[in-house]
Amino acid sequence: MNPLDIFWISLILIALQPLFRQKVLEYARRRLLARLEKQRSSREIIRPLAPASPSKNQGEPMRQYLLDEIKRSDYSRLRDYLTEHAQASGLQDIWWVDLPEDLLSPEQFDHQDCQPFRFAIELGDDYLRIEFLIRSRNTMRCSCIDYATRQQRDFILAFADRLVETL
Repeated sequence: MNPLDIFWISLILIALQPLFRQKVLEYARRRLLARLEKQRSSREIIRPLAPASPSKNQGEPMRQYLLDEIKRSDYSRLRDYLTEHAQASGLQDIWWVDLPEDLLSPEQFDHQDCQPFRFAIELGDDYLRIEFLIRSRNTMRCSCIDYATRQQRDFILAFADRLVETL
């Protein structure tokens, strides 16, 4: 094996590193949720929705993260966690979570008038729904309102993981 072969192999491994990291995170998340499902006799669903228009970031439909069949006894703990770690909206059982500035896309970062950006969480009687559409607090329609990038989606799922761990 010559040095050029080693160089190409290392380049390939470096290029695949984010994919491996994402798969490890997904596996850990699934394992945690499977353990909680077993303990609480509930289930978790990630379900794609039909998009109003395709995302320019990913070409995928809008997504939401849905924790379904939540026990009534867990409702108050979820509500308390959201009250502590998210901002209540004007609507009942809807919360907002602001994204850190370092996670904003270049377009979102350039739109200073639209900042801060956030995602929505809805707590129902037996479900928790987290939306992957990143919205502006100040603007209803703008090109900077878009579906979550991979880094933003990881932030949202990490928030959901911390929320589930409190149950």
